[in-house]
Amino acid sequence: MLEMSLHQNCVLFEFPTVEFEPKTDAYVQLKKQIGRLVGWRIITAPPHKANGKFMVEAKFATEEHTEAAISRGITMGDAQYRAIYTGTSRDELPKMIRVHLTGIPYEEEDVLVEKLRTSLKHYGKTHKTTQWQAMNPSNECSM
Repeated sequence: MLEMSLHQNCVLFEFPTVEFEPKTDAYVQLKKQIGRLVGWRIITAPPHKANGKFMVEAKFATEEHTEAAISRGITMGDAQYRAIYTGTSRDELPKMIRVHLTGIPYEEEDVLVEKLRTSLKHYGKTHKTTQWQAMNPSNECSM
């Protein structure tokens, strides 16, 4: 879902769309349950990739509020939603579970996998890589 750059010193929440109708209600809850925001934006997947979730990137007014977003998060009904760092000036990176890449270079598969693992090593160990390919009209595989 995430195919855009994130701002430094912010946090990222992931919410189910059914929890917030309209999505801007997420802002109301973040402000009410955590504290004043300096900035925020809603991040959604393109319609053809919709998965019933959306993300909110937020920058809180104080470090205490940022820490609360990560440690406590917000509660909606029986669910608790905690944030992750988007990246900070302290060189901390978010713990990502899945990374989706598009527009990757044309390379032999083993070379490409090695380059991807090298570039992702800052996030920890890469456990699995899956490559999706589309067939072109001449029936040859392309990335």
